[in-house]
Amino acid sequence: MPQPSLKSLLITAMLLIVLAFGWRYRNAEAVQRIINPPSHKPLAIEFDNGTVRQTGAASVPGTGRAVQVLAPGVVRKCRRGTEITYTNQTCPPGHVEQRMAQGTVNVLPATAVAPRAPAGPAPAAGPDLRERQINRVLNP
Repeated sequence: MPQPSLKSLLITAMLLIVLAFGWRYRNAEAVQRIINPPSHKPLAIEFDNGTVRQTGAASVPGTGRAVQVLAPGVVRKCRRGTEITYTNQTCPPGHVEQRMAQGTVNVLPATAVAPRAPAGPAPAAGPDLRERQINRVLNP
C-alpha cells in the first residue's frame, strides 16, 4: 500500500479545517446570505387600513373651550384656592390650570390601609389541641 504524500495530507487537513469552520459558523448571517441569497428586496410594511382619522381639538364638556392636548406623561397643575392637584387629565371644574415649574414629579401607587378587625371575645377556656388528642387516644 503506497503511503500518502505530504501534499495530499496538507490538502486533507485544509479541507477538514474549512469544513469545521463552515459547520461552526453555518448559522451566521453572512454565511446564510451566501448559501441563500435573497431573491428580492423585502417590501416595507405600511400599516394603513384606508381610513383617515381627523380629530379636532379637545374641549371641556359643557363649556366648549378648547383644551390643550398634552403628550402622554405630561402633568398638569390644577389649583383651587389653596388646594393643588396634579393630574394628566383636564383640570376638574372650578380649578385653574397653572404652569408647571421645572422639576420632576414622582408618582407612587396608593396603598390601601386595611381596617382593623374588632377585637373578638377571648377564646373559651378548655382543653387545647394537645389535650384533646391525648384524651382521644386514652378514651376511644
